[in-house]
Amino acid sequence: MNWKVLADKIIFKNNFFTLKSEKCLLPNRKVIDDYYLFQCRDWVQVIARDNQKNYIMVEQYRHGGKKKYLEFPGGVVDDGESLEEAARRELLEETGFKVGELHYLGYHYPNPALQENKIHAYYAEKSKNMGSQSLDEHEDVTVKLVNQKDLDDLVSNDGHHSLMLSTYFVLKNYLSKTKLE
Repeated sequence: MNWKVLADKIIFKNNFFTLKSEKCLLPNRKVIDDYYLFQCRDWVQVIARDNQKNYIMVEQYRHGGKKKYLEFPGGVVDDGESLEEAARRELLEETGFKVGELHYLGYHYPNPALQENKIHAYYAEKSKNMGSQSLDEHEDVTVKLVNQKDLDDLVSNDGHHSLMLSTYFVLKNYLSKTKLE
C-alpha cells in the first residue's frame, strides 16, 4: 500500500533541485511528520558507440566522491525538450559526437527513497565525431573511447557510482536480447 501525503512544503529551491518535506500517513496508521524528498528534473544517459564499436565516454570530477569517474555522457532534460532531443543534445555537447541510430532502453530511478526523478537510458550506434565539445560553464569533461573489454573491466572494479552501473546493466540486457554486442 502507498503512503498518503497529508501535507507538503518546500524547504529549499534552486536551479538544480527542490527540497520538500511531506507529512505522510503510513499503511500502519503511523504518521511521519517530515519525510524529505529531492525533486529534480529527469536525466538522460547516452551509451554511445562510434563506427569502430568503441564506447564514447566522458571522464569528469564528481565532488561527492572526491574523484574523477569515467561515465556515459548525460544530463538533465531541459524544459520543453523531449527525452530524445535531450539525449542527442547531451551527447553532442559533452563529446562532440552526433548520434547515428538511437534506441530507447528504458528508465530507472537514481534513488527512489529520496528522489522523484528518473534516468532515461539510450543506446546510440554509429555515432560520428563532429568536432569540439560545447560544455557548460562549470563542466570539465574529457572524452575517452573505450572498448568492450575495458568497459567490462571498469564496472568490475570497486568504487564506481550506481548511476553508471545501473545503466550499464540495462545496456547488457538490451544487447543480450538484440544480439548487437
